[in-house]
Amino acid sequence: MTEAQRIAELHGLTLLSQKISHEHDNLLEQSGTWGDIIGKNKSMTERIKLASINGVIDRLKGKRALDPPEMVDEQPTLLLIIAEGGVLIFSHPFTEESQRDDTLFSSFLSAFTSFSSEFFVKGLDRAKFGEDFILMQSVGPFSIAICLKVRHTQLRRD
Repeated sequence: MTEAQRIAELHGLTLLSQKISHEHDNLLEQSGTWGDIIGKNKSMTERIKLASINGVIDRLKGKRALDPPEMVDEQPTLLLIIAEGGVLIFSHPFTEESQRDDTLFSSFLSAFTSFSSEFFVKGLDRAKFGEDFILMQSVGPFSIAICLKVRHTQLRRD
C-alpha cells in the first residue's frame, strides 16, 4: 500500500493517495482484530462484516458513492535522524509533550526496524499508536523518523 501511495503522489493523484493512506490506516487499526478473529475461529459472517465486503461490492457495482474524504489534521511532534545501529544523530521536538528520552526512542525504532526487516519483505515505514503516527524513511545509512499527532474529521455529505 505504501508503494501505491507513493505512485499516486508521484503522478499528482492527491485524492487517490489520501484514500490509499486512509485504507492503510484502517488496515493497521484492524490488524489486532483480525488476529483475534483468526485465533478464535470466528464465523464467516463476522469476517465478512470486518472486511466490509458489502460496501466494496456496492461501490464496484456503482450502487453506492464513495465516502466523502476526511480532513486530516497532522501536527508534527518529533523529528529524528538515526544512524545505523540506532545511534541518534539529530532530534527536534516540536512540542513540549514530545520531549522524552530521544536516545531510547531511536534505539527502539532501530531495533524494531531491524526486527521487521528480518521477518517481513520490507522494514518498518509507519506505525500507529492511537492518534500518534511514526513515519520512517531510509536514506543511505540513515533513517529519518517523524512523529505526528493525527486527527481525522469526516466531511459531511449535504
